[in-house]
Amino acid sequence: YNRYDTAHALGHEAQALDIAFSVMQRNGDNEEMHDRYRQHAPGAASYVQYRAWNESSGDLLGSQSRQVEASLQMAPHLQLLLGWSQVGQSTSDITLSTLLPPTERLNNLGLQWQHRTGSSQVRLFERNEFSTQVGASLDQTWNWSQRLVLTGGLGYRVDTSESVPLRVGGSQDYLQVALNYAVDQRDSVRWQSRWAQFHTQQGDALGAGQVNDLEWGYRLRLDYPDVRVRLYVSDQAYNSSNNGPALLAHLPTALASSLTAAGIDPVRYFIPESSTTWGGCLDLGENVGGQNIQNTYTRAIRPFMELCALDHSRTGNGYSGAFGVAGSVLGADH
Repeated sequence: YNRYDTAHALGHEAQALDIAFSVMQRNGDNEEMHDRYRQHAPGAASYVQYRAWNESSGDLLGSQSRQVEASLQMAPHLQLLLGWSQVGQSTSDITLSTLLPPTERLNNLGLQWQHRTGSSQVRLFERNEFSTQVGASLDQTWNWSQRLVLTGGLGYRVDTSESVPLRVGGSQDYLQVALNYAVDQRDSVRWQSRWAQFHTQQGDALGAGQVNDLEWGYRLRLDYPDVRVRLYVSDQAYNSSNNGPALLAHLPTALASSLTAAGIDPVRYFIPESSTTWGGCLDLGENVGGQNIQNTYTRAIRPFMELCALDHSRTGNGYSGAFGVAGSVLGADH
């Protein structure tokens, strides 16, 4: 283990992974070395991943998504990221249907590099939906200490899911910062703030928003299957711009006519109401060795589950849940 840890600390990733692989060849049940390998190998290897999912927001919006992403190792700490996705969309809402194209395509190109204090990622993308749009994002992670991790992000003309109309025909420019602090092995605190300016895909200003999230987590059990309780609060404040007539002139004729006939402010159609959400979650089997099994390689097939209850200041009480399994089928896959 000392040879592996020393090589990894010095940035000799190829040597470290060779050491781990040779140890696991001699002893396939060496869990300590396997944990090191699965945590560090994805950051030093090329890979291709494919995702497919269907999503429904009642009768308002249905989507069928297909996504391909590739990561190519350009240098020991530098990766080239390539992505493509296509989403089929449908709705039974007459007003929204005038804004909704049958398909959305997103192409993106990016770079990710690792350094001693964290990682950085920059992406450029082209979105073809309501109109063709080019945007960019920059994300940075700083490992301030073993307990404190800071993250920050900037986005320009990035897609947004604040409301269904914004998701279909809008975009956002944003700045966000977050802090993750591990009090000890069991207690953790997370805070995040995001400030955003919203636009239609043609560039018409819609308004601004600020979202503040605070979460506390406590692990009742550390080893897999781990058990964690989370409590969170999210405050979402939005302000609408006062350019309804100008916006109406730039919307599709059918949508403008539908909003006018219904007496709906076109800006308020896109911008949601301010709200506050309180919630609590129970997570079971979510990580191995401090790594989320949904995102990080794990050799064994492992189940996970999340159950949440929430109270929304405008829509009332609600529930959510997630059930699944993660692991390796062929050996090097996830």
